[in-house]
Amino acid sequence: MGNVRLTTSLKMRIIISFLLVSIIPTLIVSWLLFTQASFYLKENLFSYLKGFSEMKKRTLVMEVDNRKYQIETAAQSLRVLNLLSSLYNGVGKDAFIGELRECLRNILGEGTDFEEIYIIDTAGKILVSTEKGNEGKSVKDREYFEQGSIKTYFQDFFLSSVTGRSSLVVASPIKKQNGTLLGVLAGRINLDEFYKIISDVSGLGSSGESCIGNKGDGEAVILTPTRNDPNSALNVKIKFGDDIGTPMQQAVHGNEGEGLAKDYRGKMVMASWKYIPDVKWGIVTKMDQEEFEKPMAKWRWYVLLVSFDIIIIVGVVAYIFAVTIVKPINLLTNAAERISKGETGIKIDTSAKDEIGNLARSFERMLAAIKIFMENKE
Repeated sequence: MGNVRLTTSLKMRIIISFLLVSIIPTLIVSWLLFTQASFYLKENLFSYLKGFSEMKKRTLVMEVDNRKYQIETAAQSLRVLNLLSSLYNGVGKDAFIGELRECLRNILGEGTDFEEIYIIDTAGKILVSTEKGNEGKSVKDREYFEQGSIKTYFQDFFLSSVTGRSSLVVASPIKKQNGTLLGVLAGRINLDEFYKIISDVSGLGSSGESCIGNKGDGEAVILTPTRNDPNSALNVKIKFGDDIGTPMQQAVHGNEGEGLAKDYRGKMVMASWKYIPDVKWGIVTKMDQEEFEKPMAKWRWYVLLVSFDIIIIVGVVAYIFAVTIVKPINLLTNAAERISKGETGIKIDTSAKDEIGNLARSFERMLAAIKIFMENKE
């Protein structure tokens, strides 16, 4: 029984040694593999979000510049200038207003760039518009009228007193050749086109989105509907210094970067933020951290499963190896026990070429010597 315990213990020591040699490196490699994979996936996602934000930024700048160019070109049109000059002369006023309205409708065309184009007189009243119902309304307190009387001006998102809705307006002065101001040509931009650019979430998963904001009085104001709240435009506001909406706070202050932070909902997100100096907007592209962590959790379990499989395979190999070593030792042990009982006609396999084989051959020579000794004694 002592021999059995010895060989069993040896077998277990071999198996345990194999497992220790395999488990520790396997766990270290698995941990390094997972952490490196997580790091690179996270870096790739940040790079993707950064590129996505840059693409949105360029598209928005291009759209704004295009609207400015359209209004500025129309304001410098000789037809608009001549019709407005004739209107101010006081002859055939109704006819000239009708012609001007038709001219503005031609400028508006069949496209979707603008919802309305109108001319404001020097007193700040809408003189003529593609939306006839707005004619006669005053916009003299609007920044786009004051600034648009001087140069082409883009007014940021605001709640229009004329339409009662969120608006973007581009305005440009209509001047005679001698510089005399005749009025201001303004275009109310179709926000659906801008919202379409911002709301495109292709490639951002089930939680990703882009949103733009600007700097208000001590707060960042979300300017467009968000993926989670279609009524968020001009209604979601983030106080500067709060621990939520950090990416947008950074963006409207002119900073650019990426990282983990809480968004306007207070959820942890992976975000990239940029600043658009042309219109003083901040743009944030983000994805919930939870969505990123889900595939990482699957990847973690996959790595653990592979590691467990490796350990099982090593355990089987260790067991087979231990058996191949212990079996001949068991045979030699049994032979020794039989010899101790007086048996000498024992055959021992000495064909192995390793250390066990050498031991078996030595054992066989010892057995032969015992036989000779026993014969001589007799």
